[in-house]
Amino acid sequence: MRAETNPGPANGLRDHGQGTLRIFWTILGLCATAVAILYFFDFVSAKYAIPGNRQVYADVTISRYWAIKEKGNKIEYSPADPVVERCVYAVFPHFGYTPCWYLMRHTRRAIEVGAVEPEAPSLPVGLVGAGWPSGRRINRREIARMGVTPRRYRTQPLFRR
Repeated sequence: MRAETNPGPANGLRDHGQGTLRIFWTILGLCATAVAILYFFDFVSAKYAIPGNRQVYADVTISRYWAIKEKGNKIEYSPADPVVERCVYAVFPHFGYTPCWYLMRHTRRAIEVGAVEPEAPSLPVGLVGAGWPSGRRINRREIARMGVTPRRYRTQPLFRR
């Protein structure tokens, strides 16, 4: 008489989900490959202006505003000088420029004043005393020293996070 082997629940559960996981990784790999191919052809198109005689770069004027934080969680908005930025006609950013489709939709920028600046101080740790300061604050006097004459606007915030 031959004894039949019963795989039991442990052997039956061991392969459970392996097919689904393999399908997931296959689809993820195909998507990553498709994005890499799209990026390559986008780069070649931007570098060699394919299809022929098309513009590769454009200049977009960006409106800037001073967003000055005040007491009571109020923000004062003042216009600043506009800036012209270069962009590239492509799907992805290339050559250090932002794509034009993105830059043309984001033509207003706020310069936050009164927030802590992210740059580190120039003094070494031993000369500072208690350690690195968290940064310095910009106040209205410094804005006046920069030559900006703020106009006072008490409106709703232009930029929401």
